[in-house]
Amino acid sequence: MLPRQKRLTRAVTSALAVTVLSVIAALVVRWASITQNLTVPADGQFGVRYWEVARASFLRGDGFPLWDRSVCGGLPFVGNPDTPLVSSFVAGLFRIHGDTMHRWYPTVFAGLGVAGTFLWARRALQVAWLPSAFAGILFVASGFVSLHGAVRMPFAPFMAIPWVLYFAYVGERDLRAACAAGAVLGLMLLEGALFPFCYGLVALAVVTLPRFFAKDTTALSVLRMLGLVALTCALIGAMKILPVMVQLSRAPRLLKDLDQGPWADIIPMLGDSDRGAMPGRHYHVNEFRGYIGPFAVGMAIAGAGVCLILKPRRLGVALLLVTAIALTRGAFGPSAPWSLLTKLPAFDQLQVPSRFVVLVDLAAAVCAAIALDAGARAVKRPLLLVPLVLAGLAALYDPIGAGQKALKANTTDPWLPRPDPPAGRFHFVDGADFGRMATYPARNVGSPACHKSWPYPEGNGYAIGDVPQATADNGRVQTAEVHQNVTLVDATLNAPGAIRLNHTFDPDFVVNVGQIRKSARNTLDVVVPAGTHRLEVRYRPRGFLPGAIASLLGGLVLVGSFVLSGRLLRRSRDRA
Repeated sequence: MLPRQKRLTRAVTSALAVTVLSVIAALVVRWASITQNLTVPADGQFGVRYWEVARASFLRGDGFPLWDRSVCGGLPFVGNPDTPLVSSFVAGLFRIHGDTMHRWYPTVFAGLGVAGTFLWARRALQVAWLPSAFAGILFVASGFVSLHGAVRMPFAPFMAIPWVLYFAYVGERDLRAACAAGAVLGLMLLEGALFPFCYGLVALAVVTLPRFFAKDTTALSVLRMLGLVALTCALIGAMKILPVMVQLSRAPRLLKDLDQGPWADIIPMLGDSDRGAMPGRHYHVNEFRGYIGPFAVGMAIAGAGVCLILKPRRLGVALLLVTAIALTRGAFGPSAPWSLLTKLPAFDQLQVPSRFVVLVDLAAAVCAAIALDAGARAVKRPLLLVPLVLAGLAALYDPIGAGQKALKANTTDPWLPRPDPPAGRFHFVDGADFGRMATYPARNVGSPACHKSWPYPEGNGYAIGDVPQATADNGRVQTAEVHQNVTLVDATLNAPGAIRLNHTFDPDFVVNVGQIRKSARNTLDVVVPAGTHRLEVRYRPRGFLPGAIASLLGGLVLVGSFVLSGRLLRRSRDRA
């Protein structure tokens, strides 16, 4: 067999092995919430609801939802920082039930997390095969990822961060990989809340910083890579970036997060699986859950020392560990990393600094793998590898077992109704069953009750119950058909006046007759002249169309970079 064929065979074999390992690890880590036919209350319903909004919209022939009418009296769908756009499109287009998405969406991301961490450790940090696999499993089994990735769907893209770091490292020498790193960041933005995207930027910046001074690369190569990452990310993510920027400019989150705690808090965050509270902290204890277990913590400390002493190229991992720990401490001073970070655009919309424990988990998992790798290389007799293998298995079993308990405790609600319940005309319900908000889209109802990620203006005085969804001041409304992105109203007015729609006002609504106006209750009015009118009140989110065009262009740039780089590589081989 020729050397090139051998390399190709080895690469295919390795890819298959990593894929199988990632799938098995993901199934094991997510076993509790996959085998139980359960969904999750509150925050989990919040995530499932997005998919159900898209599925119901497609089922009723309304296409992709631009407006979300299920909560808050109505609010933007594509302009919501938390909306997972790509998976919502898939759920709607293929009519995939929200429960099915809930079981497999975080499982797929868990598999991606294992594979991405493996590649980053193996290729960029030159860790051996088995310790790299150990790092991937430990990361997706860690407390924050295994719990929040299952309960809060917009947080699942946290598990894509290692792919950004891997592609960025390869991207210093390969144009295609640099574009791929930007594409992953852009897709993280399309798919998740601001948190995964912003945390991915932090991880990339911290890990890349030492690369400017590395001997195996040049500062120009690193800058070129970062430029391509930024360009591709901006283009791919534009479909969400622009509408979200518009909404945040209208209703910015005024961040005043003073949450802080003693440095000793990091010990129970990482090593206490039964922690019931975090005294003196503002948030629920689950926000501080980054459990990886005492075995892994000890290995991570040893591995961080190895990074600093034996392998300078691994300095970025130790730096990421220290930086992430400092960020979890929050606003402990005016010059604290968190205080400085929140002065930057996008980061000024973040809250809950303790969530940076997810980067602590990632760095700690890789540091623990580095410690295992160093121990295995130092051992001269194969028999002495047995204690290392046992220590690694114990370190993995501990967080996986703790994660199963946490998942069982947090997945308590039964599945959403199947088949879909009979649905009548769209109307608002009072929200008494708001904990099951994911059932609203299939039932074709909404609620004034709110659970949103930014201070989008709320209205009041909504009509509750199966009543007309539009009324007229000086006349009467014959019909009012409420679709996902448009409301059709037939009305006759005896004199000029307002037709009042029973949903929240947004300046991105347009109408074919008259003018849009915000009422005193922050609901939407259409001022029309006297006469009989057929109104079409459509939602056209500002920035969505140019963003969609830019995202399409970004996809073409990505494909073009792969084609161009492939041709350049073939030419260089032919010349050689």
